[in-house]
Amino acid sequence: MSRIYQPEEQITNQLAWLRQRAAKLEALTTEHKRLEEALQESQEVLRKIFESVTDSIPATDPDDIVTITNQRTSEHHDRLPRRR
Repeated sequence: MSRIYQPEEQITNQLAWLRQRAAKLEALTTEHKRLEEALQESQEVLRKIFESVTDSIPATDPDDIVTITNQRTSEHHDRLPRRR
């Protein structure tokens, strides 16, 4: 295995860069986790609203295929609610 000599200053600079990069990645990971938790909370709130509405709400995809229904729709059609 051949070794390439690098001046100490170059190695120090590379190490500093790697430490900065690691810190940025840690910050991004923390932010990603925070956003993921916020998204899950928002989805739960929307799900509760969707289920509490007393009107029938079928949700469709762009091809007009029903992908999800709320409880009221299910009661109206005597079927279980549809979930993704």
